[in-house]
Amino acid sequence: MGISFPRVWFAVNLKNLLRAVETVTLCDLCRWHGRVLWGISYNGCNISSVKDAPVPMDNPTVIMSTTENEHVQASLAFAKILYASGAGYKQLCVVDGFADTYILTRGSTFKWDTCAPHAVLKSLGGGVVDLKRISKEPEANLQLHQLTYNKPDKAYDGIDQWCNMGGFVAYLDESLCREVLERVKNVV
Repeated sequence: MGISFPRVWFAVNLKNLLRAVETVTLCDLCRWHGRVLWGISYNGCNISSVKDAPVPMDNPTVIMSTTENEHVQASLAFAKILYASGAGYKQLCVVDGFADTYILTRGSTFKWDTCAPHAVLKSLGGGVVDLKRISKEPEANLQLHQLTYNKPDKAYDGIDQWCNMGGFVAYLDESLCREVLERVKNVV
């Protein structure tokens, strides 16, 4: 099942010395009627324009690309699977409650694709974890494995330093994120 609502993301990421301040402006343009979403998560202060974070669905829902690995898709059969295009759009689907989690298992996005929606998710108590790093320590604190934006990944050269090479899981509910991580641990 695909979701296709026209959406455009505009992101602003401010830096405070070497630490990124996650600040975001998101515009959802749909039939010339829009809304602005923003979220700030900095030093334990979380504020957002989203009044109420969505509650987890009765039947967990995972959103992903149609090109996601078939073994990953099969391992997530416990959940309803939705397919859509656009990394930012799929994260917005989590913010809006259309999906509980979004998984991407390969390095096909860049930091600028995830920064803005990550700020909103984090300000609502969720986040975006680095799939490769958290898979090595599945019981670890999810907050220690959030994607970061203020430093290049020196393991790679050129533009790849700014790629989310390990894949990621975006979520609002930590228990559902952990369920997804548990289900895919043997296939990623």
